[in-house]
Amino acid sequence: FWDVWDFCAFWDLCTYCILGFMGFLGCMGFLDLWDVWDVWDFCAFWDVWDFWDLWDLC
Repeated sequence: FWDVWDFCAFWDLCTYCILGFMGFLGCMGFLDLWDVWDVWDFCAFWDVWDFWDLWDLC
């Protein structure tokens, strides 16, 4: 139980750090927030695509 919880907490922390870093870059002017969200949507799209490929294999 604790191993699973730690694993989830670790990934949540990574996600928050990544989002925070992107937000920081956006505020500093290195990245436009619109570009950040485009990349985020692109990654989410491929995650779903991979999920359905695995589903078909099963």
